[in-house]
Amino acid sequence: MVSVFCPGGNDAGVAIEFYCEHTVSKSRVFALVKRPGYMPSLVAVLTCIDPLLAHRVAASLGEAATSGRGPTVLAESGRIAAELADAPAASYRQAIDRAYAAAWPVPGTSGIRWDDLHNSYGYPYSEDQPITPGGRDAVIRTPHEGDLTSLPGMVVRVETTLDLQIHDPERLLAAARADGWEPDQELDDTDPHDLLGASMWLADQIPTIPGADMIHASSAGENLSNESIGRTDTVGADALEDNLPDFAALFHVNDNDDADWQLTPRTADALHSALSILADEAYDDIEEHGDDPVQPDGHWMVFHRLPRLSWRQDAHWRRQLARAADDLANDLEAGEWPIPRCNAEELCLHLALADAVGCAEMRDESPRSEHLPRHDDDDDWDLCSEMLFQDHDVLLLNQPWADGIEDPDDDANKAAGIRDLRPNNWFETFNNVEPRDPKRGYRR
Repeated sequence: MVSVFCPGGNDAGVAIEFYCEHTVSKSRVFALVKRPGYMPSLVAVLTCIDPLLAHRVAASLGEAATSGRGPTVLAESGRIAAELADAPAASYRQAIDRAYAAAWPVPGTSGIRWDDLHNSYGYPYSEDQPITPGGRDAVIRTPHEGDLTSLPGMVVRVETTLDLQIHDPERLLAAARADGWEPDQELDDTDPHDLLGASMWLADQIPTIPGADMIHASSAGENLSNESIGRTDTVGADALEDNLPDFAALFHVNDNDDADWQLTPRTADALHSALSILADEAYDDIEEHGDDPVQPDGHWMVFHRLPRLSWRQDAHWRRQLARAADDLANDLEAGEWPIPRCNAEELCLHLALADAVGCAEMRDESPRSEHLPRHDDDDDWDLCSEMLFQDHDVLLLNQPWADGIEDPDDDANKAAGIRDLRPNNWFETFNNVEPRDPKRGYRR
């Protein structure tokens, strides 16, 4: 049972990080103490004459603060205390007790409140406007909205997956509270103290990276405990597959024989894989070839499969095509049918339906196949082609006899009532569907 507490009262904080200062004659150890509402501040721990020993003191205090009482940490703290002189040894024993307890006393009158810092800059406070001068410069230098391709220099995305086993809930909650976290007010029995929220809060403390501006940050968390899902998940890189959407929950099927065709969980899984792979391969093509015209024998993965009239489009156009595949995959992740909203999405879906046969075979060989219910409508790609499209006009672009039909002024185009199928119009939203969010950006 986790006892929720506020360590040490109102005038206590939590110290997790410890640092050394060295001079010619001595070394000092400091604790970086955090508490709600205040800026982190350094508090002196001890002074000794051995710089290497000072580093061992700082390291052991950090391990005690994050790991708690373990046999190895206890043994090292005993050796350090024996090597220190009497006065610093006493200070060290007091400090390590505070690290174990996740409670670091701070005088009530010391420290600077975050609100006071904000007010000192003289800028009006708002939730969406940075307070510090450097933060405001970053917004001017690197706008957080719009097309990533408009930004100068390289834009990178760093992705990290963390699987955390919480061995000391009280210590985790104390550290998160000291850093300003507050638990969710709507909790269930599987996580009554919001350990997931506290873990995400601490994991989201993204450092400032020199020479780079943060454009966007997001995170998602999942409870993998026994009470939540039976803990069938794997650890590490193998967990990436287990992080796929739960299509069994997203796409409920009716077993009534008289029911209309349904997009089943197994079909959605295979189609999602095909769209995601298509998007990844399109981005790979762009990274390798950039603006180069497509060549039939030029080692392309996606863009050589498109109609020839698109083969000379630039990298920006191609990124929009890759995003179109991602948009359809995201529809499936949201539990929605992947109904194309523009010509590019229609072409991506046609390609994905062709690839879905192989993705279904890989799905059936995967452990996740056991968790996807079977249905008579599974993997009926012909019916997918019939039900998910408004028409198949875009496929005319692959027909040699239909050369020029993409132009709305073409006689055949007019006779058939075909819309503008020129490549620069492929991303224009159809008139009878909702447009995508223009600020959604690109995955790569």
